[in-house]
Amino acid sequence: MSFLWAFYGLTASLFHASYLVANQYLKFPGWAVMVLMRIGIVIALLPFAITTPPIQDVWFYVAVFATSVLAFNADSQIMSCIKDFGAGPVSRVFALTIPTSFVLWSVLHPSSLNPLIEHPVAGSGAFIALCLTTYFIFELKKCSLSVSLLKRFVPVVVLLFAPIDIINKTAMNRVCEDLMTGSFAYIFFQSVGVVTIVLVWTTLKHIFRRHSSEQEHGRPQTFDLTLLKTDIRVINGRRLFVGVSSVTFFFMAYMFFKNLGMSKALNPAFITLLVSMSPFWIIVINKLTSYKDGSDIKSGIGLIFSALALVVFVTLAKM
Repeated sequence: MSFLWAFYGLTASLFHASYLVANQYLKFPGWAVMVLMRIGIVIALLPFAITTPPIQDVWFYVAVFATSVLAFNADSQIMSCIKDFGAGPVSRVFALTIPTSFVLWSVLHPSSLNPLIEHPVAGSGAFIALCLTTYFIFELKKCSLSVSLLKRFVPVVVLLFAPIDIINKTAMNRVCEDLMTGSFAYIFFQSVGVVTIVLVWTTLKHIFRRHSSEQEHGRPQTFDLTLLKTDIRVINGRRLFVGVSSVTFFFMAYMFFKNLGMSKALNPAFITLLVSMSPFWIIVINKLTSYKDGSDIKSGIGLIFSALALVVFVTLAKM
């Protein structure tokens, strides 16, 4: 019986909570954090990329680039929601990725259900754990703050984060022989893709605005980094450096262990569920720091027990 996938998922949840809480207190603009964090990852992992033999599987890079396109929007959206609603509520609603990922992966890979079908008691328990997770998430609607967050963040979860998980596991399944290298390569090349997309998008947006300005006013508009300008200019330079460095470190650690977990789990939804235990860590941190958390704490605790039940039932099914 192997709990390795569960260990990776739980460790990822701890770093995921740290990553969310860091920006909760820093309250940096979502776009700015996304861009600077990704640039920090590229710089930090560049020595690894230069000295490590490249992965030969072309489809690995295709999958990673696909996640870059989705992560381009997902990263900024989650940071903006954290700034407006706090890390606790966002991390709980983020768990909506679980049922979506489970269904998508099961449709694409029906054989992944075999261990659960062959062990009906354990399989039924795992299914109930997923249902309980969904129930506790929607219990958040009792709080008006959580209703506002659901309306804003659910489309992001369903259209961006769930597909990212599916493609994430697909990519990691192709580098099973060297998971450490594959995990770091995934993080590095995804960040390279995101930074590239940001630069291209910003340049095209500037060209369009410049053309429009020339037509309307007869003079070109000066270049403006829209993604970074906002209120980042009022942030203290040292605070910005420390903040971005901490967010970058926590995000890298979170992605590293999440990637390892994805490679070992039957279904990507199982790792996402364990990552969704981050509310437990966030509740502890918020209590220790007296940060006001306006969501239903009991529903967050319910997610924790659902996750633990899933670990037990899935492990029994794989015996």
